[in-house]
Amino acid sequence: LAAEVISVSRNTISVNLRFLNYAISMLKPEEYAGKIMTDGKKLYYDPIYILSAYKKAKEYTPRFFLHSLLHCVFRHWFVSDDIDKELWDLSCDIAVECIINELNIACVDIPHKTDQIAAAAKLKNKTKYLTAEKIYSYFLTKKIQKNELDTLRDIFSFDEHSIWYFSGN
Repeated sequence: LAAEVISVSRNTISVNLRFLNYAISMLKPEEYAGKIMTDGKKLYYDPIYILSAYKKAKEYTPRFFLHSLLHCVFRHWFVSDDIDKELWDLSCDIAVECIINELNIACVDIPHKTDQIAAAAKLKNKTKYLTAEKIYSYFLTKKIQKNELDTLRDIFSFDEHSIWYFSGN
């Protein structure tokens, strides 16, 4: 059933964002135990996580797929060894979620989109552009409080990035 939900999510993104069809075709789904993540070649997903999210709102699963796909498009896993992984992960999640919100397509609207938009507006006032690199630089230079980072993580992060640092990409 989870594989079918992933398939429908892929098709939903394909229909709504045809310019991503080639990228979509390159990302092959594969089950694993965790949440959801990508190494740029595969979309690893936990069936329980996917079905649980789908049960909350059907828009979550295509959003998860698009979120991971945008990490691939922007090649977020190409980073140096000395990067602060937690800050980089959060910066990448914020960047792709802001892009998804700006696309303004109903098939990926989630209940806490307004929280994301409000948080992004505050960040944009401080960084001007909401790219992963700009956000990361801001986080490094401003020494953001842990509780603020945790709040941002709660509203922007859906996937895992651990594979980025071990996949040999």
